[in-house]
Amino acid sequence: MPIVTASSFADPKDVAAYKKAIAAGKTEAQALKLGDNGIGKWGDNTARDDVAMCALPPEDWLAKWGSDAKARGKKVAVT
Repeated sequence: MPIVTASSFADPKDVAAYKKAIAAGKTEAQALKLGDNGIGKWGDNTARDDVAMCALPPEDWLAKWGSDAKARGKKVAVT
């Protein structure tokens, strides 16, 4: 099983930074460099704490499941 380094994403501070950048007239790409919009690859709301979520590098989930459709929502071990 691949070992990847975890980081926080779509936490309240990230979402606030993204929204502030958009409000200041930044483009979507510029705002995403400053924060997180809370929307995952498949359009899911990732800015929530009632469901455990993680993001994996595409090369890892493609190698394991072969496509994004098969990888979406799969459970993985996180330690």
